[in-house]
Amino acid sequence: MKTKFSSLIILLLLLLTACVKAETPQSDQREMEVVTLQVTPELAHWFRDVNRCAEGLPNIGIVTQILPDSALDPVQADLILRLGERTSSDPQVAVMGKEEIVVITGERVPLRSLSIESLRAIFTGSIENLNDISDNSTGSTEEDQPIEILTYPQGHHLRLLFSQTYLDSQDIDPDAQLLSTSDSVIDHIQSNPYAIAYILKGQVPAGINLLEVTDLDPLAAQYNVLAVTQIFPQGDLRQLLLCLQNSN
Repeated sequence: MKTKFSSLIILLLLLLTACVKAETPQSDQREMEVVTLQVTPELAHWFRDVNRCAEGLPNIGIVTQILPDSALDPVQADLILRLGERTSSDPQVAVMGKEEIVVITGERVPLRSLSIESLRAIFTGSIENLNDISDNSTGSTEEDQPIEILTYPQGHHLRLLFSQTYLDSQDIDPDAQLLSTSDSVIDHIQSNPYAIAYILKGQVPAGINLLEVTDLDPLAAQYNVLAVTQIFPQGDLRQLLLCLQNSN
């Protein structure tokens, strides 16, 4: 009788164990969500924060495309990052942060501030030599040097915004040195001590001289970084955007 009772207990324990295993919830087996991200060249440095935020979301993957502003297509992309203001053709828009357009110079340019009038004269070609800048009052003969202007090709979004902000929409000197990326501008500034250029403040590395432009509202050079989506973001995409906002 004792043997039969023991066998019954063992059988009941086995049945209970089987039930517990059957009721154990399955782990999250969601398929990977692939997000197509389009971004303009001047915001390529935002990839660092995008990738960091994506690392905390195991079910999301990012496919990136660097495109000029005119080629961005919210129909072909799950997410667009661009600089500027909302347009009537944008489906859904959220502000991720701000970027400021700043002026930088080579190490031998003896200026730390410059009037907006002198800056316009330099970039439009009216002033070509450091000695011709009225703001330059140090009187050193070493300043008898031509100024090398660096800019981006026609149609580049950052060039357009710089012209609107600093030059009152005037054309940049056609003899200016054309460079396609902010990295190439930085490299050129570092090797050409009398050059002057413009990039986003978030891209300025240590050791590069920033030129303060007087008589200009500091807020005028700041632009929103916009996230454009086809529909209101949900799920992991929403979490990605919230992470980006908190990072900037």
